[in-house]
Amino acid sequence: IVAGPDPLAPTAGVDTTYCEGAPRVKMSASGSLGATFNWYSDAGLTTLIQISDTLTPPYSTIGVTPYFVTQTVNGCESPTAATVTITINPLPIITAEDSTAVTDCLNPDGTISITAKRLTFILALASVG
Repeated sequence: IVAGPDPLAPTAGVDTTYCEGAPRVKMSASGSLGATFNWYSDAGLTTLIQISDTLTPPYSTIGVTPYFVTQTVNGCESPTAATVTITINPLPIITAEDSTAVTDCLNPDGTISITAKRLTFILALASVG
């Protein structure tokens, strides 16, 4: 019996960041002609998620989740995996309230308080008239 070298890790998609609740896009892997691709949820390659050249991230939990993909060629699986990391950020929390009543749109005489968490924003003021 003659055995060849183990296949190399496949090429995998790019790391991606999503906002909480946004639709997730399929990750893809490519490699040797005729290879099959095994997607795992752990670096130890023990928890198989799917066998396919694409994977839509199955989890939508806020945080950072790595996915690992190997390729199998002629019955031999690559001992190392390519990694694609998906980051899901929480939605910003914005609240606004009148601090004092705004009674006239042409002559603003009140204030509005805005509180934001997990968000950077720029406030622009414009005058009417």
